[in-house]
Amino acid sequence: MFNVDFRDIAIKNTPRILRRTNRLALFFVALYPLKSLNKRLNELRDKLRYKLLFNSQIIYLEHFLNDQFDSGSRGIYIVDTANVKHNFVFNQIEQTTESPLFNKAENKPLSMLNNSEFTSKAHFEIMVPSSLSFNRLLMEKQVDQYNQAATNYIIKTY
Repeated sequence: MFNVDFRDIAIKNTPRILRRTNRLALFFVALYPLKSLNKRLNELRDKLRYKLLFNSQIIYLEHFLNDQFDSGSRGIYIVDTANVKHNFVFNQIEQTTESPLFNKAENKPLSMLNNSEFTSKAHFEIMVPSSLSFNRLLMEKQVDQYNQAATNYIIKTY
């Protein structure tokens, strides 16, 4: 559908009387802008089709980042940190099954986080090999194209 043979169209739509080599050459020259425009549109279509293959799912985003930045060793991977269990403080009246605070004598430390630390925490981490040289701003720009709204991420090297 997208592969148009302009040469064939020019020959078939030219009357037999006008099918001389000089005239056909003139028609081919006149069709050259259409041919080059069609080629550019096909290249753009191929780029957009490749771009549409990916979304914000981890496996697709990993594949995209490895294609763009590390096609050799494919060492970029994503760690999901959104489902980490956090400890909250509750009153006894609330009767929750969450873990309560402990005394120092019980030898079980418990770290507490503020609400602002929960909201600013990254939902996933993009792990990039330290041996890989990459443009961090370009990677952030390309991840932002696929990243869902209100989802935070951090790019780390390992």
